[in-house]
Amino acid sequence: MPKWKTVDKWLHIDCNPFTGRTDVGGFDHHNDSFIDFTQNLFCQGLIALIDAKISDGGFHCVPGSHLNPNIYESMLESNGNIQVPLNHPIRTHIQKISMRRGSLLVWNSLLAHANYPNNSSNFRAVQYIRMLPISNGYYQPLFPNLSNYPSSFYPSDLGQKLFGIKNWD
Repeated sequence: MPKWKTVDKWLHIDCNPFTGRTDVGGFDHHNDSFIDFTQNLFCQGLIALIDAKISDGGFHCVPGSHLNPNIYESMLESNGNIQVPLNHPIRTHIQKISMRRGSLLVWNSLLAHANYPNNSSNFRAVQYIRMLPISNGYYQPLFPNLSNYPSSFYPSDLGQKLFGIKNWD
């Protein structure tokens, strides 16, 4: 379905070193404190649920872009992320990543990345994940109480911590 295609050469960064905010940390922005991304590692990732060839669309990035803070200076700021302008020279370094089913891809949230369009008849299926410090209130669970889940949902002690229902202390 052509109308479902991702924008070609879309590129963004899910953290904003100017404002110290991130879109990765939670579904709501309750923590308004400045995040020093040189001191706090925010990672994202995805697991390929089926094989993804280059023609199938998928993840692309600019390797090493997270190591050069000067690249952010001419990008479009927003509150929790940065959209890379279409004419930005960093786009000439985009690399498409193919993946085998079951592969895990992890990247620093400051890495310039995005999805690129699927030009094949194959379906793309991935599971996105995020990893961030539990301290300082960066992690904000969607449903922090067990009562928000169906009564048949019985997560283990570890599961309750991962869902944000129980503290890690």
